Amino acid sequence: MDVLGLLSEQITLISNTGRTDSEQFRKQLIEKGYPDPCATSSTTGNDNVDAFLAEVRSSSTSGRLLIPWAKFQFDMVSLQRLVLATWLNDDIILACLHLSTKLPFVRVGFSVPIHRQTATRAGGLVPNSFQRASNLVSEKRHSLETDALVWLFPFFQRGNHFSLLEINERDKKIYHYDSMTHRENSDIKTACNREFETMQQNDFHSCGPLVIKNARDRMMGRPVASGASHTYDASELRMAALRILRSAWSDGALTVAPMKDEDRKRKMNRGATGKVHKRQKTRTKQFGGRVVIEVDE
Repeated sequence: MDVLGLLSEQITLISNTGRTDSEQFRKQLIEKGYPDPCATSSTTGNDNVDAFLAEVRSSSTSGRLLIPWAKFQFDMVSLQRLVLATWLNDDIILACLHLSTKLPFVRVGFSVPIHRQTATRAGGLVPNSFQRASNLVSEKRHSLETDALVWLFPFFQRGNHFSLLEINERDKKIYHYDSMTHRENSDIKTACNREFETMQQNDFHSCGPLVIKNARDRMMGRPVASGASHTYDASELRMAALRILRSAWSDGALTVAPMKDEDRKRKMNRGATGKVHKRQKTRTKQFGGRVVIEVDE
């Protein structure tokens, strides 16, 4: 029940901010007495994913990865979601978008939650969800004084589905790419100039990989794949995401995040057995001509 309560907090957080706080969740689990999820050596069953996980874990003490130029951090346990039939989270999607090759005028935004999320189901629209994305575009336009840009935002719908929003300043329009158009998303359609016909998913867990694929096409000015003639290999989509991350890791574009001061102090206070050293109490007694120092454990 402790875990369910913590998960409810994260669901509320992603509804309000568009992101979970995996570091907060990790600390709460440890405080409740559960093992540190970043310290586990569990495998996923996929040799490629497991090999990459082992490589980054051997280099990390913080349990987090960093894309320095984007100032984007995420928990390395998110890499486990790259295995087949597992739902990708916004961390992996955004990391792949940041690390993908793109035209000079393309920028990556943040994950935008569309619907409120309770502990059991998705509710109504999150207030001003589109406005948050629009505000970022306007802010960067005025601060950077650059030419017209193209912005890409993952959209998080009803607590279980990702689609892609494109705010294109170059043609002054907003586009939406959704791999499950049979779902009810009239609110999104109303806010966009056009919802493109997009290759549809034939499972319940490929929305994230398809967002990455569609975004990479748009980053290079290519149209997204559409129509019944286009199909996809779910496993290959995930391996493509893994290749993006592995290549960035090899090139230094993806690195280990520095350990936070509080975590560093906690780690330094732990002994080889994982127990925290307590300050020892000493007292001095004199027996005849001898001085005896007693130590309390």
